[in-house]
Amino acid sequence: MTPSLVFTVDTEPDDQWAPPLPDGTLPPFAFQNTRGLGPLIDFFHARGLPVTWMTSWSVVRDEESARVLREAAAHGDEIAGHL
Repeated sequence: MTPSLVFTVDTEPDDQWAPPLPDGTLPPFAFQNTRGLGPLIDFFHARGLPVTWMTSWSVVRDEESARVLREAAAHGDEIAGHL
């Protein structure tokens, strides 16, 4: 049997778990981490390693984050729902 290794990366907004603001509302989401996944994607692709990107609804609704993940999928990666 040939050993294999599976890579999964959990993607969510930077501040997904931030505490409420003093007025009780939640802060708006930021997406710097998902928008900056390009170098990590390149690292995996340069080594021929496919990745499954576990992705939350808020990430796929962010246009730039979605573009980065679509590019990964175009090179053979899988995009999965992070429920």
